[in-house]
Amino acid sequence: MGFLGKLRWEKQKLKQRAHYEEELKKAEARKHGHVEPLFQPLQALRGSQRGRCVILGADAQPSMLDRLNHEVTLCSAAGWTNLRKTGWQPTYLGIQSPALLEQMRDYITNIPEQGILAGDNLPVPSPAPKNWIAYPYLGVYKYYCNTYDTHRVKFSDNALEVVYDGYDTVYSLMQIAVYLGFTELVLVGCGCCQPKEEKMRAAFETAKQYADSHGIAIYNGTPEETEDIFPMFSL
Repeated sequence: MGFLGKLRWEKQKLKQRAHYEEELKKAEARKHGHVEPLFQPLQALRGSQRGRCVILGADAQPSMLDRLNHEVTLCSAAGWTNLRKTGWQPTYLGIQSPALLEQMRDYITNIPEQGILAGDNLPVPSPAPKNWIAYPYLGVYKYYCNTYDTHRVKFSDNALEVVYDGYDTVYSLMQIAVYLGFTELVLVGCGCCQPKEEKMRAAFETAKQYADSHGIAIYNGTPEETEDIFPMFSL
């Protein structure tokens, strides 16, 4: 990397550092009850659920949908792009990718009932969809926790304070599910069996460590997979 490249990199790091510190200040304020209007819909949902939920990732298949009729579901936007043509809709749709939001812009405003769990890194579409539930998504923290080499991540049980990035929307949905009050999380189509990327394994292992020490059960509910990080569960 030449001199100009290094200079640009240092400027980018300073900008990211300033953003990171600002987000930490906001998180600390929310911790003490100073909640921005954007997050008040999420605040109203804290502890509103009990029991089990199903979290669907990018590899969720339509063949699974008949098993979900009586389940509370949280589906990543990547998963829903594969499932929406069936007419099925999740209880909550999770999205934090600007690219996916742009792809879904034409029909996301017509989603009738479920809540849209959206990272606050996203602009609110106009007109704003009903049930838009923003959460405080923090991705840049990894720059300052020595995590890019080791892929260590954090897990938050207070999604109103902060939701830590874990390389996939599914990881954010797991933290939000705990905040909502669920004590059993069943992952479907989330790549739990021998994750393709080491960073996703690190994220899932972090979630498991949190769950095991806080009375939360996380299962792999994807048919025909084998147990790896999480025990298997049949829906």
